[in-house]
Amino acid sequence: MRTAGGLAHEPWRSCAGFCGLDVVDQPSGVLTAGEGRALRRLAEEVKLGRDLITEFADRYEPFPGRLAWSQVRELLAVRTLLDRYGLSDPTVGLAPGGFTEVAVRARYDGLRAAGRRDRAAALAAVAAHACDVIALLGRDLAATTAPDVRHTCLHVLAAAHQQLRVVQAWSSR
Repeated sequence: MRTAGGLAHEPWRSCAGFCGLDVVDQPSGVLTAGEGRALRRLAEEVKLGRDLITEFADRYEPFPGRLAWSQVRELLAVRTLLDRYGLSDPTVGLAPGGFTEVAVRARYDGLRAAGRRDRAAALAAVAAHACDVIALLGRDLAATTAPDVRHTCLHVLAAAHQQLRVVQAWSSR
């Protein structure tokens, strides 16, 4: 591991996606009920990605399992926002594969089943989920006005694009 500015720096960090938790440095705003629902939905989506990547990394070798760390950081940032705005966290205390929304659970089950065929199918499932997150944030971001929420959503969106590129690169291996 190299160090950058005295901090541990792993070479994959710049290509694995979300790296910052600077959400606490951003000014808060006022959330509408719709923005609150979107933030809770984003928490479940990020957890879904983490659960898929973790399962597939345990199942297949090699697999870009380090992407799960990006998902963990994303989930921490979203949870920080949920707490800041006094919203309940739909992911807290749930085991891997556990979700409060039935539709999210069904998508997880479908992506998980598809990815259990082989490593290529697992990579395709992770890529499909990254595309889902990109589409979700593409819809929700325009209506997001709170600076801290907008900042985090933009970072999660950029991370999803980067994760998609990482998975595509792994697909050719």
